[in-house]
Amino acid sequence: MGQCSATMIVITNLPPQIMDENVVTIIDAWESLEALCNHLGTPHMLAYQERASDIVENVSLKVLQGSIVLLVVRRLLSGGLCQ
Repeated sequence: MGQCSATMIVITNLPPQIMDENVVTIIDAWESLEALCNHLGTPHMLAYQERASDIVENVSLKVLQGSIVLLVVRRLLSGGLCQ
């Protein structure tokens, strides 16, 4: 199972840093790529994708080496989750 924790972006004023209140970034560590792939196909994940499709403009995944870290960036359409 994945391990997830909450964090906040630190404003650094570094030139490559882009702040966007409509982007949600989730970092999640998995035991293996197989465990991650299995999770993405579970009923609750498929249901979430269907429910969120009206507010999600874009989803990108990046899988990193090590403890298999999944980085999910979801660009929310205006109004987002709190509409």
